[in-house]
Amino acid sequence: MRPVRFCRKRFADFVRDRRGIAATEFAVIVPIMLVLFFGTVEFSSGVAVDRKVTLIARTSVYVSGCSSSPSFDSASSTTPISS
Repeated sequence: MRPVRFCRKRFADFVRDRRGIAATEFAVIVPIMLVLFFGTVEFSSGVAVDRKVTLIARTSVYVSGCSSSPSFDSASSTTPISS
């Protein structure tokens, strides 16, 4: 058998062989799927943290606004009421 014919036959056998296709497709798709999965997890964690920070800020502003300060208390005002 001549070397050219031998190489051509080996190449044809290699092209027809389908045993490794699933493994190759798996190796190509898995990194993409992992990036999508972990990206979604990190994004949802970021949204949850943003919501918690917003809730804490809103609550602290509400609580600080509800506390009565002596300077804003109407009963202790020093301005006389004119009648």
